Amino acid sequence: MRCAVCQKIIVGSYSVLDGKNCCSEKCLRVLYGKCHKCGKGLEGQYFIVEGKKYCSQQCAAREQCHVCGKPLTGQYTVMKGKNYCSSQCASIDCPKCNNCGKPLMGQFMKIGDDHEYLYCMTCCQGTKCFVCSRPERGLTLPDGRFVCHHCKNIGVTDKRMARQLFNDARATLNKLGYATCDAIDFHLVDRVTMKRISGKEYNERELGTYHNVTRTSTVLFLGKEERNTSSHQCSIYVYDYLPRERFMETVAHELGHDWCRHKIGNVVSGPACEGVAEYIASRFNEAMGWERNNRRMQNNPDPVYGNGYRMIRDIAARSGDNGVIAYMRNYLK
Repeated sequence: MRCAVCQKIIVGSYSVLDGKNCCSEKCLRVLYGKCHKCGKGLEGQYFIVEGKKYCSQQCAAREQCHVCGKPLTGQYTVMKGKNYCSSQCASIDCPKCNNCGKPLMGQFMKIGDDHEYLYCMTCCQGTKCFVCSRPERGLTLPDGRFVCHHCKNIGVTDKRMARQLFNDARATLNKLGYATCDAIDFHLVDRVTMKRISGKEYNERELGTYHNVTRTSTVLFLGKEERNTSSHQCSIYVYDYLPRERFMETVAHELGHDWCRHKIGNVVSGPACEGVAEYIASRFNEAMGWERNNRRMQNNPDPVYGNGYRMIRDIAARSGDNGVIAYMRNYLK
């Protein structure tokens, strides 16, 4: 017969606890364990409360508040497995609203690509940033857009910097195999200009737009009139005050429309075409090491942009870019 703790052969007298044999007092204390409250070894009689062992009735009744350390008596609050003597103590340890800083004791909302920003319901009723949708303090621009202080501080507003970032995004897409038109007019614009350019197709949720105008010329040859398509004018318009990553992702999306126009055919509004542009933007994010931004596309509930992206992404996963091109050519027939 061996000791249940040290496995030594038992010679002489021994003790039995819960059907287990112990050769000595030392092994018996190990088998008893330690008090969950004070840490003392358990010997003889002990108490079990909610599966936890206590050396005495005093320890069993003296669970403490996680914040102030006071003994818990009567009703108390439990949050994420921790005990609090009052709502005041619980509020010290609970998450805070990212805008007003108040404890989030009741309902609250998670906002962000990874739902990493928390806001109380009062703040959620406030004005939201046109870029990140966070209800933070910020600035209302002359064109009526509201931009939070985070996006305002890092937003792209300089036209020369915007042009350089545009060129950098286009160079990256070219390396990925998504070559775009050599001559594309790029414009950093406000809402007034975006509305004027977009006309009836204006969508306040879109951060950029792509335009392709086909110029035709009529000539006479041997007395007969012929109509020839001579050139395409491609233009991309993107909002100012977009943070660098979101700005370049938006540029990549609009360049995706240009790639689709020249590689496949006419760009038309719909899930497939927007899905191609979103997919190319996601490839750009991966090349830049910004894969985290793709979670916004993956989780987007929008039936055009979200569903379109997931559809094209799945086609590309099965058949590569050639499969996407074949699908789009059939779609645009």
